[in-house]
Amino acid sequence: MERSKLKLAIGNLGVSMGTNALATYMTPFLHYKTGSAALGGFMLSLGMLSGVIIQPLMGMISDATSTPCGRRKPYVLLFGMMCFAFALLLSAAKGIRDVLLWFFLFFMSFHAYQIPLNSMIPDNACKGERGIISGYWNLLGGIGAFSVPMLGGILWDSNNSLFFQIVGLTIALTSIIPVVSVKEKKQIRSKVSVELIKRYFKSDETLRFYGAKTLWWMAVASEMPYLVMYFNQHMAMGMDVSSLMVSVLMFFNIISSPFLGRLADRYDRKYLLIASLACFVLLNAFLQRITYLPLLVLTMAFIGICYASLSVFPFAILIDIMQKGHEGFYLGMDNVFLYLPSGISTAISGYMIAMYGYSIIFIIAAALALCAAAFIILFWRD
Repeated sequence: MERSKLKLAIGNLGVSMGTNALATYMTPFLHYKTGSAALGGFMLSLGMLSGVIIQPLMGMISDATSTPCGRRKPYVLLFGMMCFAFALLLSAAKGIRDVLLWFFLFFMSFHAYQIPLNSMIPDNACKGERGIISGYWNLLGGIGAFSVPMLGGILWDSNNSLFFQIVGLTIALTSIIPVVSVKEKKQIRSKVSVELIKRYFKSDETLRFYGAKTLWWMAVASEMPYLVMYFNQHMAMGMDVSSLMVSVLMFFNIISSPFLGRLADRYDRKYLLIASLACFVLLNAFLQRITYLPLLVLTMAFIGICYASLSVFPFAILIDIMQKGHEGFYLGMDNVFLYLPSGISTAISGYMIAMYGYSIIFIIAAALALCAAAFIILFWRD
């Protein structure tokens, strides 16, 4: 039973590795090429914003697909392989124009592959197992995320091309595993319609969920892409130590996920979210004042647990509110409310960094997380 849950969740290792490679190392990569942190944030924002169109579209297309091998698997395999190809081309690019070209093609394929992959969870997960599978999903995603700063710290200065090649290969392999090993349950074949979109935006529960989620993802995206640069530029740490600090965050994100998944199956997830956001606010409010290394490591560990909670609890909530037969559309729209606010927030932080320095990211993150907690308390009621 546990093995079947892991087979469903394994794909998030590649998704998370790709997402975090782009979020964590594309900004310093473009900064190195252009000398501008703002440009790196801007280009990353455009990549994120492309998902606003691609992800819901791929969700609806896969919902309406019927093939002998399943409705999700063909897209997972095709676009997973394309991610690998474009990652190889990106790693070999030398000029800024080539870097941007392969970066955007990689990002478009990455958007197209992950929604059919993600949709295999609600398609095949039993109701009583949604919290724990969400925990495994974040656990494996955490492993992928954790590996990024570790690989970056080891390879970045000596061979950053190999870094991107490993990311692409991982995406390809973790897309093949669920395609080969998971037998898709027979699902209701849905149709793409305007009525579906109207019902989606008229649902009070959906709108309240995404009102809060928009704010907390803006909080995460305002700081995550710039953490390595904060430690490297503001704290004057080496790139290896800066990567290690982010690795601490990722490690505790990983190890806390199964436990958080079990909490999500036992307690009210909204109250759990409020508690997590309150901790996130306090930790970010004080992080910029901390210079003592052991305390800094401890703080990053607790922030990692907060990051995990903001993935595990909402994913379990989302599965509950999905309309049967339209899981792909709901997950596509879910990522719209991830990438759109994240893209905006990342661009704003890049602009604010240019004016006030890297420490401003923690003030922005704390303020947005506080707004998210207040929104849940005031507007998201049963």
